[in-house]
Amino acid sequence: MALKQIQEYVISPLLRSTPGVAEVNTSGGYERQIVVMPDLARLASVGLTVEELAEKVRENTQNVGGGLVEIGGEQIVIRASSRVSTAEEIAGISLKFAGSAQPLLVQDVAQVAIGSSYRTGAATANGDEAVIGGALMLAGGNSRIVARDVGAKLAHIQEKVPPGVEVRPLYNRSDLVNRTLHTVEKNLFEGALLVVVVLFALLGNLRAALIVALAIPLSMLFAITGMVESRVSGNLMSLGAIDFGLIIDGAVVMVENIIRHLAPKQME
Repeated sequence: MALKQIQEYVISPLLRSTPGVAEVNTSGGYERQIVVMPDLARLASVGLTVEELAEKVRENTQNVGGGLVEIGGEQIVIRASSRVSTAEEIAGISLKFAGSAQPLLVQDVAQVAIGSSYRTGAATANGDEAVIGGALMLAGGNSRIVARDVGAKLAHIQEKVPPGVEVRPLYNRSDLVNRTLHTVEKNLFEGALLVVVVLFALLGNLRAALIVALAIPLSMLFAITGMVESRVSGNLMSLGAIDFGLIIDGAVVMVENIIRHLAPKQME
């Protein structure tokens, strides 16, 4: 219950101030509530129902406005501050005067204590129950940059939580992005090397193979330049199609046709 309150009132507001974060969802823990458990027999004996008890508690635990009062050309706002913060305050709310000098209080017909709402689920980390917060990114944001900024913010938040409370990242999306970038770099390099080997083996001409292979870095350069300027995201399938699908096919056909036309002339 304490961890849930720290998450809702300390960690979540600070995380929401991170650029690129839209919302922070919380799962796990117990939501602290002041629970009023009525005694049905006692309520019936004093002529009250559960609905009437709930209405009395509601009327005495909300802030209401009382309008304005003009004094000497100034306006003073009047309001009733009835918000409660402890279970004892709710227990001391008057319900009615039952024919005596002392009013009938909530504690006379119900038990008031600190409790929690009914849970529909729980969260665990490494097999132990925990409170987990998920930072949601704004649509169109850069997940790598946002995840990095959230991680830096968590290190700053650790200094603001009570002693003994540990805030640690459970899943950092930037790890997945970095591994994906490494996979893209590795696959593109290996693919380019394989294309050069296959072209040399099939064409039998080293210069022709190198000319075709030059289309790979050049096409990647122009594609990335256009993607950066247009702010278009990329993935392994699209980048691979640009390098090894669309561009290389045309380059291979053109170079092979040129070699076919040059071969008879070289024999003369």
